[in-house]
Amino acid sequence: MTLFDPDAESIGLRAMQYAEPIFNYYNRSTRASVIRIRELLEDWFAAYPNEASEDLRQRFRSPIAGQHRGAFFELYLHRLVTRVGYVVEIHPEIEDEDTHPDFELLKNGMRQFYLEATITADSKEKIAQQQRADQVYDALNRLRSPDFFLTIRVRGAPATPPPGARLRSRLERWLEGMNWDEIAQLCERGGFDALPTFPWEHDGWSLLIQPWPKAPEQRGSQDIRPVALTMPTTVRQLTLNEDIRNAVEVKNKYGELEVPLVVAINVTDEFRPDKTDVMNGLLGQETVIFGPGPARPGPRNPDGAWYGPRGARNTTVSAVLVFPGLTAWNMGQTIPWLVHNPWARVGLPSDALPFPQYVANHEDHTMVDKPGVPPYSFLHLQQPWPPED
Repeated sequence: MTLFDPDAESIGLRAMQYAEPIFNYYNRSTRASVIRIRELLEDWFAAYPNEASEDLRQRFRSPIAGQHRGAFFELYLHRLVTRVGYVVEIHPEIEDEDTHPDFELLKNGMRQFYLEATITADSKEKIAQQQRADQVYDALNRLRSPDFFLTIRVRGAPATPPPGARLRSRLERWLEGMNWDEIAQLCERGGFDALPTFPWEHDGWSLLIQPWPKAPEQRGSQDIRPVALTMPTTVRQLTLNEDIRNAVEVKNKYGELEVPLVVAINVTDEFRPDKTDVMNGLLGQETVIFGPGPARPGPRNPDGAWYGPRGARNTTVSAVLVFPGLTAWNMGQTIPWLVHNPWARVGLPSDALPFPQYVANHEDHTMVDKPGVPPYSFLHLQQPWPPED
């Protein structure tokens, strides 16, 4: 049993389409970089325990992005912790519990800790809205535009399927009336602000489309996708800290464990979290005290995964390992944060995982930044990753 199809119909060297399922593209592309990713993941899958391989394979091959990303993350973590030196048991039994952690990690036959894998996910409504928008972007990438790229400023989201083919037809006629030399001069003098605009709206979704002149050597090419840039023009409230907090709360479900529990979280939002998002989600939102005198840090709000209005909570979770948007494409550069729970019922030893981490100093009530080795070093990924096409 293989993860990919060795006889899959080729789609050549083209780029991935907006609405194309991730697995479908990786399964059929002949780009050198994708072939290398496919070979590597196939090797990892061959080493995955047989009793769980069929379930992982089905989810990995799913057209549903969340299913695929979750399966990839489990495959990645399994390979990573075995490279670090652990023996891994899949879905171990826990006494008096009906649910099972993803992994149990052992050394020298002794259980060291449990590892749970989870990803943050958008709501069903937002996923549906993005799928509708992606179908329009794919339609626009099929229009004839020998002289211009398209830059698209986006406001809102489509509540119903937009007529992408109709928009493409109207845009083609609009672009036919453009003169490359004139647009290039406008672009050189005033950038985006000087370019003509094509406004379009559909059921809560507004687009402002502008032509951007292709370089002289690119003009006439049919191998370059017209859509060059999509830019949101509305302010979006980020909830990365809430996503991290919710992921911890969902996984705090095993009662009183005798060994540490680590929750690995892959934040798949298009906006990547930073250290502040992670700490706010775990320890509570930062506050600032104003006057008298200069502004200074205040106490954290009691709204973190590990500390709430009644004090410490979710103490079964000993630590979290947060990955900022890990994919098969960027795993040669991505570095996670391993954050220890200061109030854990069973603490995770600081040498359990060799990655960069934050460990509680109970004497001065701070989180100490400890350097570590990036995961890609253990995976022996060639650099740059993936190899260039």
